[in-house]
Amino acid sequence: MKVKTAGVTDEIVLAYTWRDDGVTWTQESGKASRNQEGGYTLTPEGDKTRTKFDLSLDPLVPLPGFVIKRAIKGVIEINTDGLRKRVLKVKKGG
Repeated sequence: MKVKTAGVTDEIVLAYTWRDDGVTWTQESGKASRNQEGGYTLTPEGDKTRTKFDLSLDPLVPLPGFVIKRAIKGVIEINTDGLRKRVLKVKKGG
């Protein structure tokens, strides 16, 4: 996965662990970050599903809080988009 924030691009390799109620991931390697851990948990709520995202990011160099927040937002957007595409594909029978 490539993440770009404030002119810094990090290419991250993640290891995924799939569960019945979601997925977690941990960083195996990255150029600009020491560690990234995250995941989402799916909880049925009637005919809908609540999705809770968790993410922690440890950059190699000190960065202002707003830059870290922007990076986290970007990672969550990438994962939300991936989850949405997967749900729509499964819903269509693919």
